This record gives sequence, structure tokens and C-alpha cells, in this order.
Amino acid sequence: MFIEVEKMLPDEILKTINLLQEELTKKESSKGIIDLEIHKEKGDICCPNCNSKNIKKNGKYKDRQLYKCKDCNKKFNELTNTPFHHTRLVYKQIADAYECLVNKLSIRKTANKVGISIKTAFILRFKIISCLKNIINNSNFKGILQLDEYYLPINLKGTRPENMPRISKKRQKNGTGKSGINKHTVCVVSGVDEHDNIIFKIGGTSNVSSSMIKKTIAKYVPNGSKVITDCKSSYESVAKENDWNLKQIKSKTYVDSEGNNLATINSLHLQARCSVKTQQ
Repeated sequence: MFIEVEKMLPDEILKTINLLQEELTKKESSKGIIDLEIHKEKGDICCPNCNSKNIKKNGKYKDRQLYKCKDCNKKFNELTNTPFHHTRLVYKQIADAYECLVNKLSIRKTANKVGISIKTAFILRFKIISCLKNIINNSNFKGILQLDEYYLPINLKGTRPENMPRISKKRQKNGTGKSGINKHTVCVVSGVDEHDNIIFKIGGTSNVSSSMIKKTIAKYVPNGSKVITDCKSSYESVAKENDWNLKQIKSKTYVDSEGNNLATINSLHLQARCSVKTQQ
């Protein structure tokens, strides 16, 4: 391709660029490109309900192939459980909405940028988040991974008195929050592997426990995996149950004798904290 470009004259290159730009505009405003994108990402068709590949064709609706799962009897098509399901938006609008989500734009700003109503922007964002959640729930860590947790304060601002989990406190000049980890902090259990697969899960309140690790992130770690954590005993009991090759970094130590560290997961936590402060 590059060899052919080198042989072209400037006006020929400009003409090619204009043709490519026209084709790009057509693709972005076409609904047909959605089917190509879904087919490319999904590959083999499987049931969105139980992930079974034991399916059969079940007629067509508006020229779209329908399928039926032989295991759970659910009916679906290629767009089921995707942001493209039951929408009249074109590919570029959905791609722009995803970009707005990544950039933390509000629903109102997303609606203005994409050119849709606030209600449609809200529904579309919900669809995108649901799809991202399904991807996380159906993924697993691979290779060497790092596990750790970080803590966020519980924000009860705007909560009605009858829904408060504790007695309301009077606002003071210097604040009323307790320092350190306590029942007013949320524990977020997190992990990252050597292929940059990332999972963040809310474990509960107070300090991390083995039960939090089991119900949040342990199911994504294959047996026998090399797992690097800090020296908390909560990870030790879970590692024994799941046959992990556990390597723990002692407190006030950045790297152990084998070169293991928690630099990647700590960097992610720093980015998450900065993101929370920016939103606040």
C-alpha cells in the first residue's frame, strides 16, 4: 500500500484522500456497518443468555436473521444485548456516545454532542454500561496478575433521613468524617493482569476480607495463576482455596527478591482517585 502511494502524484494522493473521506462518511452514517461491526466482534454466534453455541436459525424479521437457543429456548439476533439493539441511531452516533462516556461528559452534554434527546442519551448510556458489565463478567485474567484494593468515602449527600444507614451528623467546619479505614469507607477490590485486563469490584464497607475477595474477583482468577498482592492475610486464605501461586509484597517494600511488585495496580488506583476528585 505504501509503495503504491510513493509512486502517486500529489493530485492523485489528494483525490484518493477525498474518496476515502467520502467512503468514511457513508460508513459512519450507514446502519449496515453496524451488522459488519457486530459480526466482526462476535465471530461465532452464541446465546446472549447462557453463552451456549447450541443454537439454530429461527426465521427472519425485517431481513435480520433470528436465532433460538436449544439449551435455554431464548430467542435473539446478533444485536441482542448490544447498544445497537432497538435503536435508529447510526454507527457514528453510538461511537460518539461511547466517547462521551469515556470522557465523563454529562447526559445533557452527550445529548448535545451526539444530536439526540436527553432521554435517548440516558438509555444509550445505560445500554453501553450494561454491555461493558457483560464483557467484564464473561472475562478472565490470564498470566501474572496483581490484586489490591483501595478505599473511597461513602457519599450520603442528598439521602433522605428515612433512608440514611446512620444518624445524620451536624456539619462542622473541619468535617465530621473519621480518618482511616472504617465502616464509612467503601472497599473496591481490583486486579490487573499482564495483558492489561482490568477488573474493579465493590466488595463492601470497612477493611478488605477474604469473603469480599471471594465474591468479587476470585472467580476471574484461574487456578494455579501467579498472583501478586500485599501482605494482608485475607489473600492467603483465598489463595490456598484456589491453588494460587501467591507472592506477597511486604509493607514499605516496593519490590521483593524475585522482582515482583504492585506498580501497575497502584498506578491504576492513582488514576481512579484523580478521576474521582475531578468529578467532585
